[in-house]
Amino acid sequence: NVHLNGLNVAPGDLRHPLTSNNTFHCKDEMQMNVHHVSMEHPALSIVRQEKLTEVMRKYLQIRAGSSNSTSQRHPLGSIDEETIRVALDRWMIRAAHGVTPFLDPLIPSWTEKQMLRDFLQRQFISESRRAGSSATSSGLTSIEILKEAGAAMAEICEDSAKSLADFRSEFEDQLPHDWSDTSIEMSASEVLSNNGSSNIIVIDWARRAQVQISFSALASLKNRYAGPPHRFLAAVFALVMRYETRRIITAGTILDQRIAPSTISCLKREVHVNVEALAEPLSVYENNFFCGMFPDVDKVFGGCQPFAKEGGGGEVTLLENGGSVIMMPPLESSTAARYIQTMLDLLERADGVCALSFVVVLPAECFRDLKSSSPSIDDIPSLDPRLGDPHYHRFFRMIEILPAGQHTYWCDNGEGTPRLSQTGSLLLLFQNEFGLQHFPIDDSAFGRIAHSFGMNLMLNEASGPVSMMSGVSFAGQVSESPIPPSPSIPVVDSAMSGISGAIIGGIGSFSSESTGRGGRRRGRLFDLVDDGDEGDAGNDMDDVLSGMLNVDASMFRSASSQEVDIEAISLMGIAGGTIGRSRDVSGGRF
Repeated sequence: NVHLNGLNVAPGDLRHPLTSNNTFHCKDEMQMNVHHVSMEHPALSIVRQEKLTEVMRKYLQIRAGSSNSTSQRHPLGSIDEETIRVALDRWMIRAAHGVTPFLDPLIPSWTEKQMLRDFLQRQFISESRRAGSSATSSGLTSIEILKEAGAAMAEICEDSAKSLADFRSEFEDQLPHDWSDTSIEMSASEVLSNNGSSNIIVIDWARRAQVQISFSALASLKNRYAGPPHRFLAAVFALVMRYETRRIITAGTILDQRIAPSTISCLKREVHVNVEALAEPLSVYENNFFCGMFPDVDKVFGGCQPFAKEGGGGEVTLLENGGSVIMMPPLESSTAARYIQTMLDLLERADGVCALSFVVVLPAECFRDLKSSSPSIDDIPSLDPRLGDPHYHRFFRMIEILPAGQHTYWCDNGEGTPRLSQTGSLLLLFQNEFGLQHFPIDDSAFGRIAHSFGMNLMLNEASGPVSMMSGVSFAGQVSESPIPPSPSIPVVDSAMSGISGAIIGGIGSFSSESTGRGGRRRGRLFDLVDDGDEGDAGNDMDDVLSGMLNVDASMFRSASSQEVDIEAISLMGIAGGTIGRSRDVSGGRF
């Protein structure tokens, strides 16, 4: 069992009145054997980023060529960029919550090829027919063209995923099984941010790639970490890269949003929330239990399988321990419905057994075919018909309507920034009888929770304008709506020569020197990273402060091929080296 923050709570503790110190752990076989799990090497994270970028670049090239061509247009030229990004992100969500094998968790790659083709075809057809959608560039597109576009996109994705899988296989065959942070030259340095207002930790892999993380986030990860001590920095690097790579697709769009930390803090105070049904390890609140999207990188930081995963996910622990849960499902209607269905199953199965409470946030994007931009109580049964059955109304306690333009969510990676929601959301409370007893909440407390979504806006007005959706296009490409890369990932050149990284052996170093306007000072990094040899970082941190990922692709490529050059890798020594009024609906109706 994984114990968070040194707390050892036996299963079933929440069958008794809750105290603020109660927590519980994920009973996951992988969690219980974290010292024996496979840890992703930085090179794999970087090549994955290259391949996902390659998928988007190929699409953009086809689209640009189609718009300039006088001959027959390529089917993908009829699909706009927003639809592509939505389809790719929905695939990631479906893959994470399903059981169908895939080659990679970020690049669409179900091993059942027809399944991927069918999925993309349905996404393109659905988006093209959505009322008011701009999914196609020239009005209504024929179903046959959309089907051809889906097949073409599937082929692009499969090729990139296959290339990544081949690289992974050859690379792991040559990687020493006892590699460590030191042997692959992982290092960490504490520096001041560009504006000098906060401390940033730069985690560097062999001076070829860096990721940034706040000191507080790294401290939280260190506290949660249950993996091999000698691979802590590599684990953090892989984690940050995984979620930043996903943001190549989602950044600057409605797809990239989460509940603000101030709201989670309010939930902690008002209803003792200790479980986050969908969270990133980088932003999970304090010692909360959480389910993530990517268990292969989440698990060593206390994360469990995705909530509502087909066949059973992280929610199974709730049946033994109970808990107070905050749940905002993925912004994909099928998976959102699965979350609600799983929640109702849990409430019913745990009734009379343990305490369960769910505060549920449902943005408009969780619903299919809304009649307006804001959901209402009448739309809830569309996620699970049982919510229209009076038998299940006993679990439904309260509801608040969060109007469009009057509440915010958090976006971007790291500590994030607030973004005004242009669509409405629902805030709901579900509890079984024991949950009602152990997590009591009245209208006033629930109103404060709803108000916290608006407080994010008011707090932001005091510090600056609300973040708007914006981004930077891929260099050398024609794009009507540019794709913004992750904030700490640079714009790459059109030759695709600056993405990959090199695999090298060597000596690791952990720098505690922070360079700022006032000179150098001893930092706090040794408190967090203390499993490697000390040494002089010897790096010029001026380049690091830019927050960019700098990688040399030439180490992975031969002069005559676009494929990864494994032989070149081995030669480098890898082998040795205004908010709606709160209502009590426990006795009401839909």
